[in-house]
Amino acid sequence: MKTILLLTLVFASATNLSAQQTPAPQQQTTPAPDPEWHLLLEPYMMFGNLNGNVAIGTQPVSNINEDPSDLFKHLNFGAMLYTEAYSNKWIISSDFIYMKLGSDIPPNDYISNGHATIKQLNWELAAMKRLTPWFSLGLAAQLNSIKMDLSIIAGGNQTNGNLTKAWVDPSIVSAIKLPLGGKWTLRARGNIGGFGVASDIYWQLQAYADYRFSKLFQTSIGYRAIKDDYETGSGDNYYLYNVITFGPVIRFGFNF
Repeated sequence: MKTILLLTLVFASATNLSAQQTPAPQQQTTPAPDPEWHLLLEPYMMFGNLNGNVAIGTQPVSNINEDPSDLFKHLNFGAMLYTEAYSNKWIISSDFIYMKLGSDIPPNDYISNGHATIKQLNWELAAMKRLTPWFSLGLAAQLNSIKMDLSIIAGGNQTNGNLTKAWVDPSIVSAIKLPLGGKWTLRARGNIGGFGVASDIYWQLQAYADYRFSKLFQTSIGYRAIKDDYETGSGDNYYLYNVITFGPVIRFGFNF
């Protein structure tokens, strides 16, 4: 009996010592989401095509059908920059496009000489909420501004004219960002708007494949299409801009 009692005490002491020496399993915790804001700067180049109709005043409606070579031939200056500030909950973005086009007017039986200049600004501001890690939804507003300057010499007299139109289109914007594995990411973005506030209809679609060279630098290649159907005024004040701009895009991104 004493032997059994002694063995029981020895076993209990060994078990207690083992429990004290064995570390308790660590409780796994999920890393907290990154609360910081980050910045993406993306200068880019779009090889755009323009197709649609424009009209000014009582002049007949003119058809536009321009390819990238036509635009670059008449391009005096251009700038395109996408900026995005983002956190794990929000995305705030700015998309800025500016073009200055110039062209001589071919002489005919009435016009002996002339020159036309067009300055076009498109600037979108958007705010989106991340609903999932890969899907965001929000609102955007796009400012459109077009200024035309015309100088014509006809019959020995010079005539100068100019026209400035500006409008803002509200839209619903959504974005998708999907990792493809390795250094590749797929991005897509779409807008639908206008709603008769300014344009009858305004929409935009974009899709890009991103390659991340480093923590700082990435590059993207993709495609973009922008549709704007804007019509206002009557008689001499009539203005129509019903144009779709589309083409491939190359982006160069810097992450901070």
